[in-house]
This record gives sequence, structure tokens and C-alpha cells, in this order.
Amino acid sequence: MGGEGDVFQAPGISKLYNLSLKKNSKVDLEEMRGYQKLFGYPDRAFKSIHIAGTNGKGSVAWKIALSLQKAGYKVGLYTSPHISSFTERILVDGIPISLKKIEELLQEIFLTISNPSTFFEIMTLAALLYFEREKVDYAVIEVGLGGRLDATNVISPILSVVTSIGFDHCHILGNTLELIANEKAGIVKAGVPVVIGPSVPLSIFLGRGAEVIQAEVSPHPFYDVENSEVAKCVLHKLGILTFALDSRPPCRFEVVRNVVLDVAHNPPAFYKLVSALHYHFPKRSFRFVLGFSKDKDIAGCLLILAPHARGIHFMMSNHPRLENPGKLPSYLPPSFVQQEVEDGEVAVIAGSFFIMKDARRVLGFQDRVDPADFQEKHPLV
Repeated sequence: MGGEGDVFQAPGISKLYNLSLKKNSKVDLEEMRGYQKLFGYPDRAFKSIHIAGTNGKGSVAWKIALSLQKAGYKVGLYTSPHISSFTERILVDGIPISLKKIEELLQEIFLTISNPSTFFEIMTLAALLYFEREKVDYAVIEVGLGGRLDATNVISPILSVVTSIGFDHCHILGNTLELIANEKAGIVKAGVPVVIGPSVPLSIFLGRGAEVIQAEVSPHPFYDVENSEVAKCVLHKLGILTFALDSRPPCRFEVVRNVVLDVAHNPPAFYKLVSALHYHFPKRSFRFVLGFSKDKDIAGCLLILAPHARGIHFMMSNHPRLENPGKLPSYLPPSFVQQEVEDGEVAVIAGSFFIMKDARRVLGFQDRVDPADFQEKHPLV
């Protein structure tokens, strides 16, 4: 397959990147169920934990997977979106799938499926096949969007999890918390226990034929404490008493020298980010460098940040899913005033996943990255 620069000459990966991100026709799970049947229901080869939620689902999935691995199990982890390379989405025991292996899987899939639908469906199928063939004991599967109609919702988990409910993707999931909660509760299966976070409305989950366990978490200024307690509740239900709860995925309040990287991208997440900043850096001031996808509540996020910022700046990017940085100042509250840089400020890079690859590179990280020409041609959700 050659080196990193020419990996996308591989026909399987090339075809994957040319698939649509979203269905243009009626949205349902029939195609994904058909793919499962064609490949012999690979998810039945391992125990899976299915995780949805507005915020925190990636961190909770990470903590559960790492704890299961620490307890001696072989563990698959499927998450999205990625930061630097699409191979980050499929891990076994913390190691991303190799480019060679994903290419082999994709070629096999495309030989079997004549008219594949979306990028996310094929990536989900590839993950399930990889976990089956790697003979994992457990797979922790993060929902891509919502839950009820998400491609991951064809699996038969032993446990479901909903971490939080808040306003995000309202144009798809609905513009009330009840509608959003119902979409996320769509992952609940009769007879399969479900763990829900402390802020999740219990009433939405009752009467669905599943045992509902609500994590009890005392209020804390650092949002990751809640994620850890939800993960701990899940692990207790699984009978796992070995924990690895202090670890977080990249760009979840990741502190590098005097810089914080965090993928907060909706108002509930920014409330929690501000609280965490004041908790970890009392008496310090903050300067924000931000990037937002076009479909986010940008004005709502900036309204939350403005009282806590000496400065708010917008990161340059040619990523087509990001709002033009030149337009972003118009979203700032009229009363906001930029202030001069002062000694001791903490720089906070936050917002879309799509800005984090460049931010990490500037900070000296040497992550595997996908070739720029493909990322520009087909940006991923």
C-alpha cells in the first residue's frame, strides 16, 4: 500500500471516502441490518456495550474500555468522529486498526455489497467485523448521532448507556429535550439494562422493558467526575471492580503546558468547560481560540464564554464543515471587549473536532494523519 502519503490510492479506502455522509432517502436501519445478515451478524461474537448521549459518551466509552482491558479482557472500542486519522475510530486494546487491515476489510465489504450507502454504515460494519476477527471479549460501541436510527443500533448489547441529554443536532433530533431524549432512548432494548447519567430524565426510559439504573453523582465543578461515575456504574453492573477512570481521550480537557484542548461544541459542554477551567486554574484568566461547525449554536456558546474570556479568537481553517472564521465575530455578544494579553493567561482551544488536528500539530504532537487532499475532498462527520 505504500507510505502514509499514498495510502488513499488503496481502492477500498478510496471508495469509503467517496461514500455519502448522509442518506438522501428515507432514513431507517434496513440496509444496515441487511449488511449484518450478509456477514453473519459479527456482533454476536462478543459482548457489546452501547453508549449514547449528547456529551460525555466518548469519554465514558474510553473509560469503560480501558477498565475492561485493565481487568484482563481483550476489548474493542468504536468511536467517532476522529481527530487526526479515521483509523482512530476502531481500536483493539487501545491500538488503532492498521491501514493494511482496514483496506483488506473494506475490499472484502465492497466485493459483497454492490451499492453501499454511507461512510458511517460501512465504518461501523468494518469495526464489527474487525472485532469479531480479533476475537475481542467486549466491544464498547459509541453512537454516532442520536441513537434510534444510528447505524450502530443494529447491535445486540448486553448493556446500554445514555450519558447526558442536551441541545445539539436539533435540526436532526428535535428542538425539545423530550424529543432528543426519545431519540437517544431508541438504543434501549427490552430485557437489556440501561445506565443513564444523573441529568438524564428518568421518565423517558421507564416502560421500555429494560432495567434502568441512574448513576448518582454529587455536583462537581469538573465534568469528567460525572463521566467517571457513569463509567463506574456501568462497570459495577458488569461485575468489573478494576477501574481506569482517570484517563480521558485526547482533547477532553487535555492540558499541554499552558494550553487546554477541549472539544466542547454546544452550550451544555461550554458551561461545563468554563466550570472546569475555574476549578483547575483558580485566579487565572483565559483566552479562547475557537472553531465551530456551521450547524452549531455558535451565538449560544459564545454568550457562555464571553464573561470568562480576556480574549476570543477564531482559528483559521479551510475545512468545509466549519463556519468561516471571518463570520464568527458577528456571533459575539455586542458587549464583549477584547483585552490585551497578560502574563499567566491560560489558552483554551475549543470547539469542533475539525480544528484539533492542526492544534495538536502546532503543540508538537506527531499523530498519524490522513492525507490532506482526501480530508479536503470528503470531510468527515
